[in-house]
Amino acid sequence: PAQHGRMTFPTIAEAAAALAAGRTTAVKLVDEALARIAEPASEGSRAFIAVQAAAARAAAHSMDALRAAGRAPS
Repeated sequence: PAQHGRMTFPTIAEAAAALAAGRTTAVKLVDEALARIAEPASEGSRAFIAVQAAAARAAAHSMDALRAAGRAPS
């Protein structure tokens, strides 16, 4: 996992492996990313002009539904 300050989070490869193994969901990963962006100690408020949280969550729900149907994108 990568570590920035007191926050740690998975690399892209680790997140993809966790998704493939069923250890996490796209919704959980998106929620964790949105929480990091909103964290006052993070650079999220300076790094993003706008955060499309609802659209990101909707896309994550769609990907989780595809994965559950056995049609997950690679």
